[in-house]
Amino acid sequence: MSYLLYLMICGVPNHPIGVFLALEMSFVILLVGMRVGLVWPAVAEASVEKGMQ
Repeated sequence: MSYLLYLMICGVPNHPIGVFLALEMSFVILLVGMRVGLVWPAVAEASVEKGMQ
């Protein structure tokens, strides 16, 4: 993981590694967020609570 971060910071000449890693990390962050139990969009959670009251 730290090596991928190093590549993203330094870059690789003539290779779009930064764009690839940005897309991959956004996907990983999304999957981790869903696994932890975050609800997206957050507005859906608020509307459910209002309906229960």
